[in-house]
Amino acid sequence: MKTNYAQLTGISILIMALAAGFSYGYIFQNIYTPDNIEETGKRLIEQNSIFKWGIIGWIVIIICDLIVSIGLANLFSNSKAEWLKIGGLRILYTSFLICAVFFLIVASPENSSELIYKNLSTFEQIWSIGLIIFGFHLYYLGKITCKTKRLPMLLSGLLLIAGISYIMIHSLKNIKIPFSMELIEMTLAIPMTIAEIGLAIWLIVKGKKLALAK
Repeated sequence: MKTNYAQLTGISILIMALAAGFSYGYIFQNIYTPDNIEETGKRLIEQNSIFKWGIIGWIVIIICDLIVSIGLANLFSNSKAEWLKIGGLRILYTSFLICAVFFLIVASPENSSELIYKNLSTFEQIWSIGLIIFGFHLYYLGKITCKTKRLPMLLSGLLLIAGISYIMIHSLKNIKIPFSMELIEMTLAIPMTIAEIGLAIWLIVKGKKLALAK
């Protein structure tokens, strides 16, 4: 039986989660040392080979994100306005991610530590702004699916919470609130992760009927 586009969307979300864990959680965070220019430059030079694999991971994420943007919009929107809120916002977020990844691509071990650090910092800053837009995408996805009941209400509610969490965390980061964000991020990471992985699993398991209904 052929995989329908609802299942393809779910699979793409899972691939993105794995790729993000590898490229950001494992590679980027191991190399980029906030407020330490020399250490960041040293680590990138020493781990340049694996850093390049991380960039490949980001490219995979971008491709999957575009698939998910169109898939979710086609599955859950019933009007042009809803399509723009679901698909358009996520495509806009992906555009920010593409711009951010450019700064990873140009980060070269031949550069000075200062330039390496600047490129990696710029990547994180641009991506963080993009994640505010991503939060609005999740918020509207949750709001629209609550109204149409095309997803279980618990899952729609989690998407709403996840969207608000992304907006709040990355807005606070960008206005540079002078206190530690670690506890807030750790707490809100739970509904954010459950919402996105839950949506992926639901689309893979139940998505066939949803696609047929469209």
